[in-house]
Amino acid sequence: MNSTVIKSFQILDYIADKQGQVRLTDLVRDLYMNKTTAFRCLETLEFLNMVEKKGQTYYLGLGLLQLGNKVHTQKLIIEKIHDIIERTAQGVNETVNLAVLHESRALYLHKAESQRRVQFRAQLGDKLPLHCTALGKSILSILPDEKREQLISKIHFDPMTKKTIRNADALKLQIEESRAKGYTEECEEVEDGLVCIAIPLHIPNLEFYGAISMSGALFRFTEERRYFLGKTLNLMLNEIKEALKDLY
Repeated sequence: MNSTVIKSFQILDYIADKQGQVRLTDLVRDLYMNKTTAFRCLETLEFLNMVEKKGQTYYLGLGLLQLGNKVHTQKLIIEKIHDIIERTAQGVNETVNLAVLHESRALYLHKAESQRRVQFRAQLGDKLPLHCTALGKSILSILPDEKREQLISKIHFDPMTKKTIRNADALKLQIEESRAKGYTEECEEVEDGLVCIAIPLHIPNLEFYGAISMSGALFRFTEERRYFLGKTLNLMLNEIKEALKDLY
């Protein structure tokens, strides 16, 4: 385990217990921590806006509040749309996945399993690449132009299979095609034999840039099947928007 990360959490917990008014000397004394180590942790936490410094005193920062709000928002969204996703997954017998943009990747938030044997192997909490997943490409398709270009410029395009997309131009072309089609496709770019299709989920008031996908075996996801599931996803999206109308 990373001892620096552990010490940083110990510092945050200590400041929270003291409700502010914490000095470096307090941390060193009460946490039995090396002064240099404690100072470096505080510097990092201050840079991340997790703590604030006024004079010689440290307080919890607004970054923690923003982080807590994001967690609360994501939980609220999942609670409101869970039944819709579950019902759709059972109706078409395909796994339905939900992800949200987190920094430069797609954070895997929720899923409703099908009864099929072939499943999307990602686990909840995993961070998925944007360039080669249907979820990631779908999220990119709804981002403001500047933000999308910024993220694409940082992608390394590391191959996960022989079919993984390899460059920015091809990615941008796929994004344009998905907009015209109404859904995003990804065929064996992440796992051999696995296909995903996705649609974006944007909640402007919450700055939520996410996507919902269905995943399954290549032999079953024929062109006709993908078209049908794309229409199903868009119908489900209308239900989701209605369920989340209070958040828009």
